[in-house]
Amino acid sequence: MAKTINQRIANTKLYVFSRDPATGLFTYSRPITPDEGRDVAGQITINGGLGATNEGVLYNMSTLKGIVANRALMKQTGGKVWFPTISEGLSLHDAGLLPKGELMDFGIVVYNGGNPDKEIAQALTETARQKGYALPILASFTSLDLNIGGERYGFTPVIVSEDGLITGTDATDTLKRFITGDSGVRRLCRGRLGDWDAGWYVDLDGFGEYCRVGRVSAVGSEKNLRELVSSQIEQNYNAQRRKLEQQMQSLREQERECVASAEKVLKA
Repeated sequence: MAKTINQRIANTKLYVFSRDPATGLFTYSRPITPDEGRDVAGQITINGGLGATNEGVLYNMSTLKGIVANRALMKQTGGKVWFPTISEGLSLHDAGLLPKGELMDFGIVVYNGGNPDKEIAQALTETARQKGYALPILASFTSLDLNIGGERYGFTPVIVSEDGLITGTDATDTLKRFITGDSGVRRLCRGRLGDWDAGWYVDLDGFGEYCRVGRVSAVGSEKNLRELVSSQIEQNYNAQRRKLEQQMQSLREQERECVASAEKVLKA
């Protein structure tokens, strides 16, 4: 069983969730890279696709796009990188690592087989019945895939993995942090004001420029994490240190010029 860590590395954008004692590998979160963002955005074509900022942050995100985009990300990284699960997202929120002003998707919630999106809700509750999953269900992107077909969107979310799946009483307890609905299947996200919503955003393919995913979770070695820390030190401290050293050099030159000018004047 993985050892829980759940700690931010101070003064970085890195957060470590756990470590597997058998393999020594860490599960952690970091900002998405520009290459990852561009590669994923280039693979998404449904409903206008996705955009990527210069930093790689994906925008125009929706629930349905998030499902297929996460599958693309996992495929291109051999399953080593994924969009944060619901539980991981809550930990990142508590650590102050999720930006305000953006709506960030994490998956779906299934309350029962009613509206909204009754067709999809009934398909998912039937899967729950077959698999023995108690309702409600919180399904992260890692739990989901899309099947072609469906009256409303042309695609239907399906549960394909228990990875990132929260069910029954555990889901009910988790939902205490959310604005909740009471029926059907709904978008699950963190709102732009920092509130967690599993009730109001009922359109699984609604999107806007503010709908974003800018962080990923990953698995890697201690060496990998140390390299990431070193990279952030370079970005956050070494560059600033070089700038300050240049400013100090300029101040020293001004000081010498001042002293030289004073000596010249006083000896005139």
